[in-house]
Parts: sequence; C-alpha cells; structure tokens
Amino acid sequence: MNLMNLLLSSLTSTQSLDSVAKKTGLSSTKVKLLLAIAVPILIKAMKNNASSKEGAVSLLGALAQHKDTRSIEEQLGAADLEDGAKIIGHILGGDYGNVINQLTSETGLTSDEVGQTLSSIAPVLLSGLSEATETASSQAQKPSTGGLSAVAGLFGSLLGGVKKEDEDEIGGALLQSLLSNL
Repeated sequence: MNLMNLLLSSLTSTQSLDSVAKKTGLSSTKVKLLLAIAVPILIKAMKNNASSKEGAVSLLGALAQHKDTRSIEEQLGAADLEDGAKIIGHILGGDYGNVINQLTSETGLTSDEVGQTLSSIAPVLLSGLSEATETASSQAQKPSTGGLSAVAGLFGSLLGGVKKEDEDEIGGALLQSLLSNL
C-alpha cells in the first residue's frame, strides 16, 4: 500500500471520520466523500510546491513543526482550525479559491464546510507526511542505500562538512521523491 492510500485509509477510518464529523457538524459520509477527493488534490499541490527549492524548504519546515505522535483520532479532535486554515492556504496558494469551488461543486458542500473540514485534517496530513519523511530519511541514512547520510539535515540538523544549501537540496530531493510516490 502506498503512502497516499495509507493517509486516506487513516483519515477515512470510522474513528477519524467521526472525529472530523463531530468537529465540523457534517455527516461522516459527507466527510468521507470530501476527503476522498481533497486529499489527492492536496498531495499534488504539496508535490508541486516541493518542486522548487524554496517550496521544498518551506514544506520541510512545516513538516518539522507538525510532528505528532498521538493517534490520528486524537490529532483530529485537537486540530487547531486556525492553524489548519493557514496550512491549507500555504498548500494551495493562489489555487485556493479554484480548489474550494471544485470541491464544493463535486461534494455539494458549502465553501465554509469544505474549508472547515480541510482545516481539520491539515495538521494531521502534515504529521503523517512528517512521519513518512523521517522514515524515508532514516532508511536513506543506512550505508546500504548509497551513503546518503547527509539526509539527516532534512530537519535542520547540523552535519559536519555539509552546507545548509546542500542540506536543503538533499531534503528537497527526498521530499520530492516521497511525494512522487504518492
């Protein structure tokens, strides 16, 4: 199962749907429909953002700030909607209005309902990608994978002899590769 499927299955589990439904006042069925359409769009937008060095660095910084070891249901229940709205705004950038309009059209939800639901899941989405990126980084650091130990710089660690620019490029490349496999 790829990362996209893992994220979707985690976000659309009965417990997760119930958490988001409780937070948004929507039915679990409507939340599931929205997430099935929205999560791939959000992942694609993050992949596009990570294709530039600046975008990759920004996304890596966001992932570093959104590490959370609580269960998905707990994260969803505690999600800060204001922070989530900022995350969605950064992910979608100038396409925000078009994406919201597309999602309202495809789901029959209002733009406020779509925005609130996306804001509810955004911190969890970053937390899941953060975990996946750390896992990929750990695997890349193993000597058998070609000596990419500099990937430890992914979250700002200072490595002897590795310049900040090199850390950013390596981290961005790893993140782009991870997002490409979604």
